[in-house]
Amino acid sequence: MKETYSNIDNTSAIFEIKSLLHDMRQGEKSVTEFFITLSRYWQQLDTYEEIEWKCPDDKKKYRELVEKDRIYKFLLGLNRDLDEVRRRKFMLGNIAPAPYI
Repeated sequence: MKETYSNIDNTSAIFEIKSLLHDMRQGEKSVTEFFITLSRYWQQLDTYEEIEWKCPDDKKKYRELVEKDRIYKFLLGLNRDLDEVRRRKFMLGNIAPAPYI
């Protein structure tokens, strides 16, 4: 019973957070404020998403993919006046973790 209902709660919370993240843009926030806001939601997602890994390498690979997706989300959510920064990051292939962008 606990597993069934706790999973439903997690699913709805995950859905709500992902919906917010999907539509989130920098807007009037500074780049730092935008990143902090995204990070808070990502931390919540990490708390709700419970994945049991049988292989440590799979967990590591998954985390790398998640981090890459988060970098893309951050870059895509930036205001248009930062298009040049975004373009340079992609042209150089220099996609680093978002805090260093």
